[in-house]
Amino acid sequence: MSKRSLLVLIAIIGWQFACAQFMPGQVTGRGMIVMNPDCAKELKITKDQQKKFEQALKDIQTKIAAGDYSGFDLSNPYSALDSSFESILDESQKTRLEELFVQKNLGFALTDKRTAGRLELTEEQVAEVKRIHTEAKPELAKLMQNLRSKGDVDKLKAKESEVSVMLLALLTPEQTTKFETFKGKAFKFKA
Repeated sequence: MSKRSLLVLIAIIGWQFACAQFMPGQVTGRGMIVMNPDCAKELKITKDQQKKFEQALKDIQTKIAAGDYSGFDLSNPYSALDSSFESILDESQKTRLEELFVQKNLGFALTDKRTAGRLELTEEQVAEVKRIHTEAKPELAKLMQNLRSKGDVDKLKAKESEVSVMLLALLTPEQTTKFETFKGKAFKFKA
């Protein structure tokens, strides 16, 4: 990916953060969850923390504009914010954020290294998660590009649900039980 393409992606990420919108068809990073107003309320984010989050986003944008792409994962671009954001949260906020992350992403949460580690996924499971996710990305991207009506949104959601179920089917019964506990108290996402 060229520097110009990466800068465009970062601009889009900045816009999404400003609007606090979740993007369909991809993993919703912890940073996006923190910046969503409903989730911020659930997490009890203070005004001081909000200012620190905004500064962390600006710092990452500046770093990438300067050509430093370290810590930036194109498969989950929002993950670059996760460590910055988590250093701002207290322990109860971090715990709830993990629960919201799992609830929002469902099966797609298995693509996250931290979640995979907490579940103790085997190398074979990790490889299969990656395969399923990689194979689904082109269709999800195509569906996302063609969002013009409620029917199109429904098709995208159906495909996301199908892929999520496929990913969760990779878990052992013990891992499934553990995964369910990771969700914590149910939260209703509006977007």
